[in-house]
Parts: sequence; C-alpha cells; structure tokens
Amino acid sequence: MPDIFFKKRNLNFATKIFIFILLIFFFTVLSSVLVLVIGLTNNDLRAVQLIQTIGLFAMPALFVSLTWGESPRVFLGINRMGNAKGITVVIVLMVVLIPFINLLSDLNHHIRLPEYMSGIARQMEKTEQDIDRLQQQLLGIRSFSMFLLNLLVVAVVPAISEELFFRGAFIGLLRTKTGFHTAIWVTAALFSILHFQFYGFFPRLLLGALLGYLYLWSNSLWVPVIAHFINNAVVVFFYYLVSNGLKLPDVDKAGTGDTWWLGLISLAITALLVWLAKRLLVVSRK
Repeated sequence: MPDIFFKKRNLNFATKIFIFILLIFFFTVLSSVLVLVIGLTNNDLRAVQLIQTIGLFAMPALFVSLTWGESPRVFLGINRMGNAKGITVVIVLMVVLIPFINLLSDLNHHIRLPEYMSGIARQMEKTEQDIDRLQQQLLGIRSFSMFLLNLLVVAVVPAISEELFFRGAFIGLLRTKTGFHTAIWVTAALFSILHFQFYGFFPRLLLGALLGYLYLWSNSLWVPVIAHFINNAVVVFFYYLVSNGLKLPDVDKAGTGDTWWLGLISLAITALLVWLAKRLLVVSRK
C-alpha cells in the first residue's frame, strides 16, 4: 500500500467527509460494475447481495481508515475483543430483545403520514412488500448447505461489513467533531435510513444506538459485530426450521397483537441485561 495513505494524518473533518463520500461512491459503482461483468441476475440474489454489501460498506470503511490519524486497526476498533462474560450477556440480550423490537416495529407501523404525502406512503408500503418478498425468496430454503450460505450472506458478511462502516468508520469520523454520544445517535439514524424501511425506522434506530453503545463500552468493534450477527442469524435460523416443517410461533410476531405483554417483559429484561453488559464490558477495557 502506498505510503501516502499513512502520511496524511492531519486531515481536517471536511476533508475526511469528502474522502469518505468519494470512497463510498467509487466502491458502490465498482461493485455494480462487477455484478454486470460477472453477469449476475436476480436469480443470483445471494451473490449480488454479497458483492454489494462488501462494496458499499466494508471496502469504504477499510480504505478510509488508511487516511485517518491513527492505525487502521485501532481506528476501526478491531484490535481487541471484549471479555467472554460480557459477550455472553450480549448474545442473550440480542435474543431477549426481539419481542420488544417487534412491539416497537408494530407501533411504528401505526404511524400515518399526512394525506398530502399519500403517494410517498404508498411507495413506502410497496418497498416494504418488495423487501418482504425478497426475504421470503432468500430465506425460505430447506437445504442445510443453503442455510449455511444464508448465514454467510445474511448474517456474517452484513454484520462485519455494516459494523466496519457504521460503528467503525462513521462513528470514528463523527466522534472527533461531535463527541461519542452524538456520533452514536447520528450513526444509528443513518443506519436505519439506509435500510430503506420507514416502518422499521424506530426499531432500527434503537438497535443501531445499542450497537453503538456496545462499541463505546467495550472499545471493541467485535462486540457489536457479534450482536449484529445474532440479530440476523436468529431470523435465518427461524426461516430454515419453518421451511423444514417445524411448527414454531412466528418470531416476527412475538410481542405484537395479543402478545404485546411479551414486548414489555422483553423491555424490562433487556434493560437489566444492558446494565449488566455495560458493567462487564467497561470493566474488561480497563
């Protein structure tokens, strides 16, 4: 790698933002061109998603870290792990959190835009339906080998790539200007917006903030990476079991409708687990 990437260590905030945007644009275009060159189509949904996730999120984060004023591994927070007890609590937390997230998502769905924005509302509904249809197409499989592939495409790669981008590079940039707490919430908002699902905006905002605070408390990007992986892997595992004929309560419905009380119980236990995770993770970084 040319030394120029490591010599420019006193870049101002505006220059860093500019470089970040350029890298995002460059790798987004590059990944799209790669998809076309390889000749992938909608039938190659997993391959397309894999290339675009790495291109849009992982590559800009890795390259932009080379222009920052500290070592890339330290800047991205990938130079250390949280302690085992803290990570174990985080894993349990991400499972327990599901009914509360579902409850919040259900409340989010009841938000209605003004009448003059009805066209936008219809478009958002269509986007939600398209995403649901793609999810069914991607995850509704019976083969164990395809289940492992889905874990890679839907859980492993997005967890690493998105955390490098949002909690690693983006928070790393903003915190030098705004402080860590503001950076966490601004990044959480961007994290939610870029999923292009209005009716899931507030649950993802909360989830993004939680991932940001796990990073803050542990000083390790691997902690939110693991949390992000668990969040996605639960859905992949659920769809695999249901597709193979196992009768299970719908994980996406727990905490909604008549089971709203599960969402409140989930919230109470989640609060306790967040407190415990914070104690364990903060202690481990000292």
